[in-house]
Order: sequence, then C-alpha cells, then structure tokens
Amino acid sequence: MRPVTTLLLAATLLPLTACGLIGADDVEPGEVVRAQEEAIDTGATGTRELELQLPEGRLTVTVGAPLDEVPAADTLGERDLSPAGGARLVPVTWEVDSAGTSTFQRSVAGPGTAPASLSLVAGDEPTVIDDRWRRTGAAYVAVPADGDLSVAIDYDGLTQRASVDGQDREVPAIARSLYDAPDEPADQACADVVVTGVAEVTQVDAPALSCRLALGEAAYVAGPGWADDVPWRVVEVSVDPGDVTAPDGSTYAATSAEETITLNGAEPVATVSTVGTTDDGLGEGVVVFPGGAAASEVGIRRTFALTKVSGSGPANAAMTVSSTTAVG
Repeated sequence: MRPVTTLLLAATLLPLTACGLIGADDVEPGEVVRAQEEAIDTGATGTRELELQLPEGRLTVTVGAPLDEVPAADTLGERDLSPAGGARLVPVTWEVDSAGTSTFQRSVAGPGTAPASLSLVAGDEPTVIDDRWRRTGAAYVAVPADGDLSVAIDYDGLTQRASVDGQDREVPAIARSLYDAPDEPADQACADVVVTGVAEVTQVDAPALSCRLALGEAAYVAGPGWADDVPWRVVEVSVDPGDVTAPDGSTYAATSAEETITLNGAEPVATVSTVGTTDDGLGEGVVVFPGGAAASEVGIRRTFALTKVSGSGPANAAMTVSSTTAVG
C-alpha cells in the first residue's frame, strides 16, 4: 500500500504547485495595491531605476520584473495577489529627495503642496499609482500584459515621462532647466536704504535694521505654477526692523507690515508669500516676475505698523523702509 499512498500525495500536491497561492485575489489591470516598502527588493534582477527632476527635488522610481504572485504579508491590506488573465503585476517604489534642485527652487516650489500624480503606463494605458503625492511609497500595480512600460509624473498640469527600458524620455521645454546644475542666487544687502517715520514718529532710529534680497530664476513657483517659455524671475526680500526707538526714547515693536516690490519698475505678476502679522511672516516676502528681460533694479518699500512697548510716545506709529538695489 505504500506506493499507493505516495501517488495520492503527489496528485494532491499538483494543483497547489500549478495555482500558486490558494485563494489569491486576481488583480485586474488598473488596480493598485499598496505594498510593505521593505517587501519590494529594489536590487532584484530585472529591476530598473528611473530618475525625473521635479521643482521640489529628484523623483526616483524603481520598476521591478512582473510577478506571478505576492503573499499577503507583503501588502498593506494583507491580501494574497496574483495577476488576472491579460495583466502584469509590477512592483513599484518611489521616493522624492532634495538632490539635483537648488535650495532656492525648492523653497519657492512649496514642497508637498503641488497637485501631482504618479502613473505606470503600459503602451498608452496609464494606471495611477499615487495621486495624493506621498513623497515615498511602494505598490503592486496591475497593468495590461501588452505594451512597453513607462513612468509618468504629472506635476501641477505638466507631465514628464520616462520609459522603463531607458530608451526614451519626454520632458517639456520649461522643465528641462530643472536638469541643469543647480544655481543658487546670491543673497545681497539692500542698497540706498531710507527709513522714515509716519504719524507722530518722524525720525525713527532703527540701528538693528536688516534688509537683504535675492533675485533668482525658477521654472515653477507655488501659486502661479509653471512658467510658460522661460523661468520666472523671483525676488525674495527679508527686512527685519529690529528694535525701534523714537527720538523721545519710546520703544516700539513691529506688529504687521505692508510692502511693494518692483523689478525694473514693474509690478509682480504674482505674490507667493506676503509679509504678515506673525514673527515668521513679518519680515519675509516673495514675489514673481516674468522671465526673459535682463534685470537691473529691485525696488522695495515696506511699511511696518508699530505698537509702543515703553516710553511716553504715542501708542501706535509706523515706519517705512525703502530701498533701490542694483541687481543682475
């Protein structure tokens, strides 16, 4: 009877080997299952690594060889997976870091704020992997069995695409500047600074006053978005009024501010961040101008509302800081 037992066991095991994981969910094209990040071996044979440059940093995507099955322990939903007929089940990881982009470009891009969508494309059929813009993640992506694979990232309406085989890359013209060596604009002191008082404070003494600016270029700025043909010109201004003392000895603290910034006499097309009423926002302002024409002069006029801290002077006053600085 021993031979009969052996044959029965072999017959029982055959379906298990042929079908893989018993009860596995068939994953149809277009379905995405989030993975345990450590479960995907980015160094496995057949894995390709792709890099695309974004305003907020470098996007690195790894695309692995299609899988026949995925155990539940490797998925966040604890599901055994297998590709349905006509599908490929592809492991994908992605991560965004700060490499390859200037600190200036990252700061005006507002990292993590832009609408973005990452897709795996089979032929012309995209499957959205992540449209919440998680800066790192991993997933098992089911795509049609036919068609060359590529990765596409739509970042605030502009799409870049790279083929998994490394043979093709589509980068719109305005995004190509992101692939150049990062260029940090020079920070410089404001020139020809004039400080005046208004209301009853007419000769404000501000020995701690600090005024600095930087003029740079950026292909993308949070708010106005992508530039059309040439990068935006972006002016960052920092004015710290310091401790304000009136001629009568009264001291004042700046509580809010309003400003006007011009480039070559022209008004900005957008304001990214304005001076406000908080400690963090009171001294900083970022404005955007069209690119192209040579820049020669930045004009700054910032008026601070003052509240008395001590002394016999009026309870409220103001001071205005003006500057005209040559740039270029």
